[in-house]
Amino acid sequence: ARYSSAAQRDVSIEQQVNECRRFAEREGLTVSRIYDDHAMTGTNDNRPAFRQMIADSANGTFDYVIVYTLDRFARNQYDSVFNKKTLRDNGVRVLSAMENLRDDATGHLMESVLEGFAQYFSEELRQKVVRGMRNNAEKAMVIGPCPFGLKKGDDGKYAIVEEEAKIIQEIYRRAASGEPFADIFRDLNGRGIKTKKGREWDRSSFNQLLHNPKYIGIYSYGDIIIENGIPAILDREIYDKVQLRCKAKEYPRKNPQRRRRENGTYQIGRAHV
Repeated sequence: ARYSSAAQRDVSIEQQVNECRRFAEREGLTVSRIYDDHAMTGTNDNRPAFRQMIADSANGTFDYVIVYTLDRFARNQYDSVFNKKTLRDNGVRVLSAMENLRDDATGHLMESVLEGFAQYFSEELRQKVVRGMRNNAEKAMVIGPCPFGLKKGDDGKYAIVEEEAKIIQEIYRRAASGEPFADIFRDLNGRGIKTKKGREWDRSSFNQLLHNPKYIGIYSYGDIIIENGIPAILDREIYDKVQLRCKAKEYPRKNPQRRRRENGTYQIGRAHV
């Protein structure tokens, strides 16, 4: 049993398992173990419980694998054929609780057709999702998580979180003035100000904040870029000033305040003109 989306609930798994149990009872089969993958796609077979089931089939401890429908086994025909062959080689047959498939030529043909439909549905759904996301991007709608300082508004577009925006403006002012980045994010932690994920600031999360063009109103998704697609928190001047400072830190020879190690001690290097 499996379901694809983290938005679905475990009841989906429970319903599948209950139907499989009823099928086993009707067919006089004994259920020896449940293999279930939560929030795992069926477009590939990289699923922990599924892989364990395939491995266990070599032990000869079960004769059948019961699935709610064949698309719970796989939505990719190649993976389905490959893994079913592995099971057959181990003396195990796949049974569908909800699809009445006979073990003859007609049943095998119907099984192949159903697997083809499952893959078609998966690919068509993916294409629709991609089209929908691009359509939303062209309207500057929020896609994915929002960074610190921004949220998803009632209209689906970016909106400013005023209290967080003030923190961003403070951070950029201090960074542009030359204050060490580590001192800034340590101060934020000391004041109990958390990241968007509710964690303390570190170099990684702080650097991401310093390089986010959303703060000057630039919306981007793939090759779609919309100037002024987002309410700006910062003006371009201070943003560019911080980017120059970040670039200088990436190339310390151009940074007059760089630190370098000589003879086991750290010294302040002089700028080369």
